[in-house]
Amino acid sequence: MTTPLTELVSICTDSFRPSENSARKVSLFSFAAFDGAKCPEETAEREIKSNKTRIQNGDVLFAKLNPRIPRVWPIHDLEDSATAVCSTEFVVLRPQNRAEVDSDYLSYMLGAPQFLTPIQRLVSSSTKSHQRVKPAQITEGSIPKRPLKEQ
Repeated sequence: MTTPLTELVSICTDSFRPSENSARKVSLFSFAAFDGAKCPEETAEREIKSNKTRIQNGDVLFAKLNPRIPRVWPIHDLEDSATAVCSTEFVVLRPQNRAEVDSDYLSYMLGAPQFLTPIQRLVSSSTKSHQRVKPAQITEGSIPKRPLKEQ
């Protein structure tokens, strides 16, 4: 039995507008960071040149750009006081109830072929290098729901 993602997660759209004058350190979750060491880049806020989305522990990032290249990233181990942000090319999925769904399980299921294949058919673009899936299309998918202790 599967459960629609709309019952398990919300899409987080908490915008972050960087300050040109701030030296405050920010953890930046970007495609380059994912494709490299899968570790966020620590950078000064003033070095960030475009708006980002704020993220927190327990979130799962799902790349809407070129979903044929699976990029699913569970967020863990952020310090409580840390500012963490991601590229707006990631959809930030936030479990509605962490007592029901573990972010590692969610991440695993979102990267599974049975979830990705239908999503990959929904892309829109005139070129293969910039295909995108809409955030609402991602949450229209469903995954098997297991008790938390089995996730």
